[in-house]
Amino acid sequence: MSQVEKFREDSQNLKSSDKNKDMLIYEKLEESEMRYRRLFETAKDGILILDFNTGNIVDANPFIVKIIGSPLEEILGKKLWEIGLFSNKEESELAFIELKKNSYIRFEDMPIQKQTGKVTEVEFISNVYLANNIKVIQCNIRDITERKQTERKQELTAKILTILNSQNNWKRSINNILVEIKDYTRIEAIGIRLKKNEDFPFYESIGFPEYYSKTENTLCSRNEKGEIICEGKEDPYVKCICDNIISGQTDLSLPYFTQGGSFYSNNFSIFLAPTNDSEKQLGTCNRSSTENWESIALVPLYSGEKIIGLLQMNDKRLDMFSLENIEFFEEIGNTIGIAFNRIQNENKIRESEEALKKQNTDYLNLNIRLTESLNRIQLINNELITANIKAKESDKLKSAFMANMSHEIRTPMNAIVGFSEFLLEPGLNPQKLMDFAQIINSSSQQLLSIISDIIDISKIEADQITIGSEWVNINNLLDELFVIYKKIVKLKGLSLSHCKDRPDEIIQIKSDGNRIKQIICNLLNNAIKFTKEGKIEFGYKIKENVIAFYVTDTGIGITPENQELIFERFRQIEQKDSLIYGGNGLGLSISRALAEKLEGTITVKSELGSGSTFTFTIPYIKQIEPNIKSVQTPKPGEYNWNEKTILLVEDDINNHAYIEALLNGTKVKMVHAWDGREAVDNVKLHSEISLVLMDIKLPLINGLEATRLIKQIRPQLPVIAQTAYALSRDREDAIEAGCDDYFSKPIEKEKFMKTINSYLSVV
Repeated sequence: MSQVEKFREDSQNLKSSDKNKDMLIYEKLEESEMRYRRLFETAKDGILILDFNTGNIVDANPFIVKIIGSPLEEILGKKLWEIGLFSNKEESELAFIELKKNSYIRFEDMPIQKQTGKVTEVEFISNVYLANNIKVIQCNIRDITERKQTERKQELTAKILTILNSQNNWKRSINNILVEIKDYTRIEAIGIRLKKNEDFPFYESIGFPEYYSKTENTLCSRNEKGEIICEGKEDPYVKCICDNIISGQTDLSLPYFTQGGSFYSNNFSIFLAPTNDSEKQLGTCNRSSTENWESIALVPLYSGEKIIGLLQMNDKRLDMFSLENIEFFEEIGNTIGIAFNRIQNENKIRESEEALKKQNTDYLNLNIRLTESLNRIQLINNELITANIKAKESDKLKSAFMANMSHEIRTPMNAIVGFSEFLLEPGLNPQKLMDFAQIINSSSQQLLSIISDIIDISKIEADQITIGSEWVNINNLLDELFVIYKKIVKLKGLSLSHCKDRPDEIIQIKSDGNRIKQIICNLLNNAIKFTKEGKIEFGYKIKENVIAFYVTDTGIGITPENQELIFERFRQIEQKDSLIYGGNGLGLSISRALAEKLEGTITVKSELGSGSTFTFTIPYIKQIEPNIKSVQTPKPGEYNWNEKTILLVEDDINNHAYIEALLNGTKVKMVHAWDGREAVDNVKLHSEISLVLMDIKLPLINGLEATRLIKQIRPQLPVIAQTAYALSRDREDAIEAGCDDYFSKPIEKEKFMKTINSYLSVV
């Protein structure tokens, strides 16, 4: 009920004296509503009125009816998405919810598609207001098609100018321009021809048939006087249209030519006379650039007053061009022609300059070359001498390294192979079984450490070392190392102590805790290796903005001349009794590289026979964050995943058996896949799968591709890569493919189980 109707009903219950007074108010209200209705009907913007509760359209003005292209009776009662204002129902309903919540919503660029398929770009603003204490929604729709068209024209012009000004490779420039014009127009086929002496030596196109470019030199037939031969079959301006435009012989009085000399038609098939197959094959009626196309435009390219070629646009759809568009592309054509002329002139000038320079510099260059040759010969001689010295030193280092590495690898391998054979013997008592297993495990860790060092040094040489960032509690880290190394040091008859500069404070830094631990472990391992008796101490000291970790021992010490040498890769100090010391000569080199990655340094102070002190420093900024408390996690035997299902994707039977045995005590259900294709099929078939353990190197489909396919099927399903690939790029590739976590083999059992538990606890 409008305000006027409500007022009329209330007035019937008033006294006559009051009625006269209120009639004046009624007339003013009626006049106000009429004025509003007039503005509503004549508004230059589209207006829709919606029911606040349902979102149904209750009124629409003529302008919005025109934009949408449907009569008013078909609009009333509909939702916005049903008349093309949103791309789908869900998007419309989300917008309606936001509108009811905030009483306002705006979309600066919204396309509306009519039933005819034509798209109008609009600006959409919607408000909620009160009418007679009833909430009503008003939507204002403004046609911004013309504005957007202008913006796109300006953007296209700017892109073409940038291409022409930034490149001297004409062919590449033309191809880039064609891509931009095709993207702007959405036309099916587009090309640019350039002429030279009435021929067409240059032609680039997108979307035309392959045979099209082969017929570009036979676009018309002429008699001896150069006149176009018509033979009465077609209008010569249609048959030879490309030639006419490029040769400047167009008749601008004809309806399909513009004043700028362009030809365009939105229904070209009406021009074509019937042509049989033999005529097409003989080329007597060449129509390769026109047949089977409906919308055709040919725009001349001017360089000054001279036509140098044309821009051609073809489309099988009707009504793709307007005079306004053609005039715009005439401006683009002039821009291309001017740029072509500039490049041609620049090339000529450049060729002339280069010829002059060549003449003037030939003798100078000859003299310079002779002088350079003499200098180069001398330099080569010097380099050969230096290279020979370095080669001999390198050969010596490599030979020593390979011999040492062979020894270091074969030593633990001998224990692993030998004691593994013992385990196969029948009747082995439990104590020996435990001792042999511990030796195999210890030797395996030693072998893994050697392999890790080799991988780390390879990463360092390739500059692929990555540094993490996490909260590291320094006091906890030192306590953890003390517990680990106390037993090792005691077995060698040495004493071990650790010193914390601020033991009662929470000392935390944002750094890579694993790399810090790796450096300290390398230094402790060296101290243990080269200390026969006495003690080893490690700890840290804080001074201003630096935290300095140190390891001190009472070992054999290092001479001053060797203190820098020990940080070089593959280097070990030669001693008379050097055979008693193991190691591969990589630890200190890796430690220095890691210290530098952590923005720190590593140094040594030592005297021969009096022990050594290694110190490495990193920046320290006091953190105000609370101490990071450790989260209690189940022990490996305490995991209970009886309601979960894991898909194990592994093609190696031994690794398959190991992981299955590892998870055996958790009561988890297992689904197996031996290749990537089977893994994807299992995910489709088994909706109960809670987590995927994915190997990378697989038959049929590799693990990375299988992960991508699985994530398309179930984006939230956790996928953990477990692979023998261990370089930093391998981890990045796995994460990019969609893996949620990554483990390199051999797998750290406790960390592996904790990680699986973290994903299964939230699934």
